[in-house]
Amino acid sequence: MIKKIKSKINQAIRDFNMFTRKDRIAVAISGGKDSVLLAYILKNMGYNITPVFIDLGIRNSEESKERIKELSDSLNINLQVIDIKKELGFTIEKVYKHFNKYTCRQCGAIKRYLLNLFCIDKNFDVIATGHNMDDEIENLLSNNLRWDLNKLNKTFPVLEKKDGFIKRVKPMCYIRKREIEKVVEILGLKYCQTDCEYSKLGSRIRYRDVIRLIDSINLKTMEEYYKNFLKKREKIKIITEEKDIKKCSCGNITSTYKCSLCRIKEEIKTD
Repeated sequence: MIKKIKSKINQAIRDFNMFTRKDRIAVAISGGKDSVLLAYILKNMGYNITPVFIDLGIRNSEESKERIKELSDSLNINLQVIDIKKELGFTIEKVYKHFNKYTCRQCGAIKRYLLNLFCIDKNFDVIATGHNMDDEIENLLSNNLRWDLNKLNKTFPVLEKKDGFIKRVKPMCYIRKREIEKVVEILGLKYCQTDCEYSKLGSRIRYRDVIRLIDSINLKTMEEYYKNFLKKREKIKIITEEKDIKKCSCGNITSTYKCSLCRIKEEIKTD
């Protein structure tokens, strides 16, 4: 099983030209099973990785940090921590209280901004995230149902480096969630088992139920849905429109008058 996981990660790295052994790879690690396994496997395969944890200041942050520290020590690699409170002056709890119910979009924007800025500053070549095939199918299904072509275009295992943004890759895009659960158990890896308390109201949970239902009918259907999309993505890319790139007053790259982080900050200040 472990051999199979390594083979699938190797295949993804080759298929999408993700990185080489010369690259400095920042592994975005949350403490959950996916990112913990990714860090373990990439290190085991001989890649030059550094785990980077974003402390969101929520209830399971300390447990997550503890699990990641244990993993980093066992692999003899230095853990880097980005503290959202120190960087921005507020935590995700404050964001949740302001927006009242749905926080995943805002949290994702904040994490992407902080991680991107940190990795540029520390001269990393690429950011690797622990998104698995189920995660990507959820994104694809959500964007496909709305026919959001620009977001469909970004539903891809690699987002190349461009002005203001470091290259981002998803080496576990060929691996299903159930495979990850089995391998983590076989390896005896410790991870944070507490789900994010603010993700329970997100729309993605509904898509997970749909995917489970289809899997119960035929396990190959959703995998074929995702892989066939990857083959046809180039045709979709042709008809999407590139938005004009601007610079926000904070220096962040944006396609609107103000970046998402600045908009979130402004919203929170009204409290």
